[in-house]
Formats: sequence, structure tokens, C-alpha cells
Amino acid sequence: MRLPGGNAREPDAFFVSNARLANAGEAFLDGPADLVIEVVSDDSVSRDRVEKFDEYEAAGIPEYWVIDPRPHRKRADILARNAEGAISKRRPWTVSIVPQRCLASG
Repeated sequence: MRLPGGNAREPDAFFVSNARLANAGEAFLDGPADLVIEVVSDDSVSRDRVEKFDEYEAAGIPEYWVIDPRPHRKRADILARNAEGAISKRRPWTVSIVPQRCLASG
């Protein structure tokens, strides 16, 4: 995923809506995804929670999920843009992207 400003990131998973699908190429997404999911590991804590958070917020990514499956840390943070446009923790854990609505019919 190539972000505005020239940075490139490879999230563990991401979702692109039909509105941004034209930005998807063979090898990369040119611009931000609608949802980015990162799974934290011992060597990626700072990268996933600080570096990528800052880059994804600056890029305008609407939702960022951080899943931490490590023993004694099991948690998931659902971060989404608030009314002011900044990313913040969302409580309760509602999700605005519903997978069933993302599937193409035909």
C-alpha cells in the first residue's frame, strides 16, 4: 500500500471499498485502504502501535484495527476517525464495515 508522502506499508490485512478499487493495481494499492488490520508480534509492537498508527492517521485511513494475540496481552483495538477527523479508540466495539455488504453479487 503506497501512502501519500511516498511511504509504503504492507499491512497484515486490509479492505478496499468499491469507491477506492480503481487505486488497486497488480502489485500494490496506490493510496490508503478503507480498513487496515495489523497483528502485533514481539518485534512489531512499536512499529504497529506508533509508527504505522501515525502514518495511517496522516494518510486518512478511516479504520485501523490492532490485534495483539500475544500471551498475557490478548486484545484488539478498534480505532476509527471521530467527528474531528482524528483516529481514536472506538467504544463500544462497533464496526462500520460489514463484511456481508462487501461481497459482490452476480
